[in-house]
Amino acid sequence: YRPYPTLDMPDRTWPTKTIDKAPIWCSVDLRDGNQALIDPMGHERKARMFRLLLDMGFKEIEIGFPSASQTDFDFARWCVTEGPDGNGTPDDVSLQVLVQCRPELITRTFEALEGANRPIVHFYNSTSELQRRVVFGQDRAGIKQIAVDAAKMVADMAAKAGGGFRFQYSPESFTGTEIEFSLEICNAVTEVIQPTAANPLIH
Repeated sequence: YRPYPTLDMPDRTWPTKTIDKAPIWCSVDLRDGNQALIDPMGHERKARMFRLLLDMGFKEIEIGFPSASQTDFDFARWCVTEGPDGNGTPDDVSLQVLVQCRPELITRTFEALEGANRPIVHFYNSTSELQRRVVFGQDRAGIKQIAVDAAKMVADMAAKAGGGFRFQYSPESFTGTEIEFSLEICNAVTEVIQPTAANPLIH
């Protein structure tokens, strides 16, 4: 194996910092792979787990992949409109959903989130050298454009929906992606989203 390149970051300060308050925890337990499993969790099981996560005090809960299956779409709608107590999700809890950087899937995802309070849209595309070459047949510029186009779309759709959305972007297959390209594509997405201190972009 070739050694992984080291990062020359002499100005970094995090190794010497001490955590003095709890970080923000986002539960991803409900993202059970409904888009892939032959026997995924059904609505009743998901609803029981959702209530448990609320009872445990989670304020950010990833509820699934609404564009991947009708089960996940319907569950997202249930979380928004009904929830465990018939009143939807509590106002201080953000629902997070996952979506690939594909226009039709992004549209479906926003349909699932209609009426949600400060939801988090986690969009991603694969950026690794292998996926670029074998799956997408694209160079770096083409892959970056996929991410930028998706960022523009989610930002526009969020604005049309009245705002209040938060975003997360992930360069999937990160460990197979060149470090400088990961930074380049994340910076390109950040330029489009234009995060603020009050509403940061999650990477």
